[in-house]
This record gives sequence, C-alpha cells and structure tokens, in this order.
Amino acid sequence: MSDTDIRKLSADRASKIGRCEFDDMVAGFYATDATILPSGATTIQGIDSIREFWRSAPDHGLVSLTIETETTEVSGDVGFEVGRFNRTLRPRHGAPF
Repeated sequence: MSDTDIRKLSADRASKIGRCEFDDMVAGFYATDATILPSGATTIQGIDSIREFWRSAPDHGLVSLTIETETTEVSGDVGFEVGRFNRTLRPRHGAPF
C-alpha cells in the first residue's frame, strides 16, 4: 500500500458515498476491525457498525461529501489518512447548506 493507493481509495470512497453505494464503499475501504471518529458523534467500531452509520447518512440529511487528504501514513499493508471533509446537508424542512 502506498500514499497513492490511499488517496485513490479515499477518492473512490467519496464517489461511492455520493452515489449512496454505502455497502460497496464500506466493504472496499474499511478493515473488519476499523474505527471511525465522526465529527460530533461517538467513536464507531467494527465494520458492521460503520456500515450502519453510512447507511443512515441520507436519513440525517447527507447530500454530498468531498474529502481532502492532508497526510497519509503507510506501514506494510496498513495505512491511514488524516484530512478534511466538506459535506452538504439538507434539513428535512429547508435548503441544503
């Protein structure tokens, strides 16, 4: 795994999120024991919990998501990224923001 691999996976993940292909995105991106740290929420551990988190995203108003990778770290076949994301949300009664 390389920096380029991680950045490609991240771009693919954002694209699949935009198409609401959450199951495919989770299966292709996260390890079975992965952990995510969603902004403003508790830590989510394990691929099944992560899958449910992403499946529920449209119900919470997610319209689109872009990811900007700032740094990556790789050790053998394990890697991670640190970056920023921008999301567009649509409240149940209102315009997207």
